[in-house]
Amino acid sequence: MRSVDELTGEYVDILCDTFPVTATALGRHARDGDLGGYDPVVFDEYAGDVSGLLAELAAYVDPTMGGDADPGHDVEAKALYGVARTALLELETEQQWKRNPADAVDTALMGCFSLLLREFAPVEDRHESLRSRLAATPGYLADARRTWSDVPTLWAETAAESARAGAEFLRDELGAALGDSPAASAVMDAAGPAANALDVTAAALDDMPTEDGGWAIGEGLVAQHLRFEHHLEDTPAEMEKRGLALVDETLGALEDLDPAWRATLTATKNDHPAADQLVDGYRSEMERSYAFVESARLAPLTDAPLEVRPTPSFWVPVLPYAAYDPPGPFETDQRGIFWVTVPEGDDAAERLAGHPRPGMTITAVHEGYPGHHLQLTHANRHTSLTRTIADSSLTIEGWAFYCEQMLAEVGYYGDDLPLRLYQLKDQLWRAARVVLDMRLHTGEIGFDEAVDYLVDIADLERPNAEAEVRRYTSTPTYQICYAIGKAEILALREELRRRDPGGFDLGEFHRSLLDFGSVAVPLSAHEMLSA
Repeated sequence: MRSVDELTGEYVDILCDTFPVTATALGRHARDGDLGGYDPVVFDEYAGDVSGLLAELAAYVDPTMGGDADPGHDVEAKALYGVARTALLELETEQQWKRNPADAVDTALMGCFSLLLREFAPVEDRHESLRSRLAATPGYLADARRTWSDVPTLWAETAAESARAGAEFLRDELGAALGDSPAASAVMDAAGPAANALDVTAAALDDMPTEDGGWAIGEGLVAQHLRFEHHLEDTPAEMEKRGLALVDETLGALEDLDPAWRATLTATKNDHPAADQLVDGYRSEMERSYAFVESARLAPLTDAPLEVRPTPSFWVPVLPYAAYDPPGPFETDQRGIFWVTVPEGDDAAERLAGHPRPGMTITAVHEGYPGHHLQLTHANRHTSLTRTIADSSLTIEGWAFYCEQMLAEVGYYGDDLPLRLYQLKDQLWRAARVVLDMRLHTGEIGFDEAVDYLVDIADLERPNAEAEVRRYTSTPTYQICYAIGKAEILALREELRRRDPGGFDLGEFHRSLLDFGSVAVPLSAHEMLSA
């Protein structure tokens, strides 16, 4: 029997061989010039390979097959089994690969973006890979169009919009991004047919017969995601109740802190740096949170740098505010990049309101220290391959969201009322996501009702709420991960504190939890409580 580490290695090989764009993101660059194939045969073969892994992993997680065949690797075995089981669920049952056109459109575009954004190889090599991927784009999208069926109307509209934006980028922005590269001419020669292929794809989606709704996977599949992807025992109904309870709790906390909290938060939108000071403002917040985490010994800091950079012009159309770009686990250079889109043009003042100073502070905690950058780079370099690759959004998003509250608990925000309100408003939004995640995917509500709920409960602007719900429809159970992941971490922390109130140390708790990498919190919690 192969070890869990060996099975993880095979899983990574299967993943990277099937999906070259994923391989690039992970830091494996042998196929940076490929997009891979997009047809049923590709996905059937991938499903067969994953099924074979599941058969071997069953011996580690199924008591009827002998229980733990690799003592000491129980967490890793269950985590990898959950990842593989979820992948098979998505491949064989939900089948977004043939029902959601955005899967192919976004893969083609991100395959190009990833070669422009990170400097993992000499620029001439990356641009040659970009030329090769662009040359492959027309065939890739043609295969995808032949694959699609039973497409929900909303997903067709979303993918068509992305395809048109991608074509515009290739024609109008790519040349500037290439600069004076020796390969620029060859890349642009390939970009023309790729842009045309994106336009053809958008037109095909406009004319495609689609179905209203159609994204809800149903209560049974939601329950399987909760069990296998997130290792949670809650039913969908119980999960919805957890979200509703958190909504009520958070609304009460906001009212207690400031009965006029909505007006107070609206006023903070006028408190932001000038456009030419925005990048430096975020950089200062990242440095400040790093220094606090270090001095308070709240978590193990890695030596991976975090750079704050202005968003490249070619990426601005798809990144209106800011985003964190983590290093892949196999990447030699483990620097994280936090991109900040500096507003320009006639609407610059309006868009600057999306960067209020309290929001910048919370963002630095969530995305940088001690949030995503610290957690992910620690997993990449200080845990096993399985604990890095068998990653759980419940842990990754839950940890970063937990950090927002934890920094408030240890005094980082001081008596700053807008900051505390901003943190609680984010919690309200994440609690509303739990409710909508369950209701949308069990078919309890539709798109418009979900948008209304975000506007009325979480105080989101309607255009932003519509963009949020579009994303929710294609990511079943992802939206619970922020609030529920945080709740699972808090429950574990308080149980350990209850067991040893005199010996509990917050920094050591965080170190122990982070040493489990990115596996689902319930798995690491079971181990930590059993120790």
